Amino acid sequence: MSGSDNIRRIVIDRKIKLAQWGHLVRWAANNNYNTLVIPLEYLLRLTKKKTARLLKIADSEKMAVEAGGWELSRFIPRHLYFFRRELFRMDFGRRKLKFNFCPTNPKTIEYLKKGVFRLLGKIAARFDSGRILPVFHLWPDRSKENVWCSCPACRAFTPAEQNLIAVNSAADALAEICPQAKVSWLDLSENAAQNPPAAGIQPRHNAFAVKPAPLCLSETVYKPGR
Repeated sequence: MSGSDNIRRIVIDRKIKLAQWGHLVRWAANNNYNTLVIPLEYLLRLTKKKTARLLKIADSEKMAVEAGGWELSRFIPRHLYFFRRELFRMDFGRRKLKFNFCPTNPKTIEYLKKGVFRLLGKIAARFDSGRILPVFHLWPDRSKENVWCSCPACRAFTPAEQNLIAVNSAADALAEICPQAKVSWLDLSENAAQNPPAAGIQPRHNAFAVKPAPLCLSETVYKPGR
């Protein structure tokens, strides 16, 4: 379980309806994908019965199922900005509502861990005993993966290191809920000049890197019958 070369992941757009899943899974399998990444919000909306149906469809094409995507910020609810601005990233001396958060603030990490316990715990409860989701992908905001905090504490860390600080905290929380599961982070260090690697921070034992970002399967990519 890792970002290994024989795993071809595709992230499912949260707008795709369950009725489309049969066609969608066949499309992914026919295009040499073998792992579906389902957004947390999608899984949270499904009943246990619908979750079982989804897994049956995936099993029919021998597709592995994982969860998450560009989901890391959802654990720091945006409404907190109006009374806990210190949780959010600083840019030119001002706290910003949009994009990621301040990962060196202990209170931010506290909220992050609570969110992992609550949301991932709910999702884990939808699955029958004996079947777990093996991987949760927790990536920064899409297209803003390098937009992190510049407060005095965070300034000592690169964006990649700030990302890994947050992911490690989520991995610690997940280890308590589901010790067998792993967390992935998005490694953008292929362009080291623009995205320096997280050299100063070591990932937890239950965390691994995914690179590059998998394709997001939306209705602009997937068309029934293709």
